[in-house]
Amino acid sequence: MKYSELIYALKNLINYEPKQIELCKILDIKPTAMSARVQRNSDFNSDEIEKIEKNYNIKINPSNGYITLRYFPKNIIYNNNNKFNISGEYIEYKLPENIFPYSSFNNSYSMCRVKMYDMKPLINYDDFVILESNSNMEIKNGELYIFFYDKQIYLKRLCKNINQIVVLSENPDFKTQYIEMNQIEKLKLIGKVVCYGRICENYLKTQ
Repeated sequence: MKYSELIYALKNLINYEPKQIELCKILDIKPTAMSARVQRNSDFNSDEIEKIEKNYNIKINPSNGYITLRYFPKNIIYNNNNKFNISGEYIEYKLPENIFPYSSFNNSYSMCRVKMYDMKPLINYDDFVILESNSNMEIKNGELYIFFYDKQIYLKRLCKNINQIVVLSENPDFKTQYIEMNQIEKLKLIGKVVCYGRICENYLKTQ
């Protein structure tokens, strides 16, 4: 795995980009050696990847095949009636692993349909969304999330401001909203949207 690929993976798995000196300590190598790797975008061997995984308690899996995803057809996200629950019967689909280029021991993936217009034309009514979630989720600027807020469920793009969270829709009919920091405890992340699209004749057409 090249340096740029490693950094991309770590940013997704631990929610920040480790400094070179931090990696030097984990791998017990000199800063000059690490700097040379960065300039050449050199590969990290399997033993080094294992040390990094152990240090951060994560699993880095470069994509090389397919994953099996559980789709819960009765789990539907609505605008107005606070409905969301991942349980019950499911259908298994095979998806290219590059949809989820890196996974973690702490992440889980689920799929359900959307019955809302907030993100149209990006995500249309009756599209599916695939969610990545874990117990330590944090908001990353500009990412799509499904979340509870004030007893309602939303699918929106979230951005951090100095003292508030900006809640954005793709559909211009829905106004930009703001969640002040003194109200932030009402926001509960369900999952980050990592893929979306339509189901056509038992085949997933992803975007």
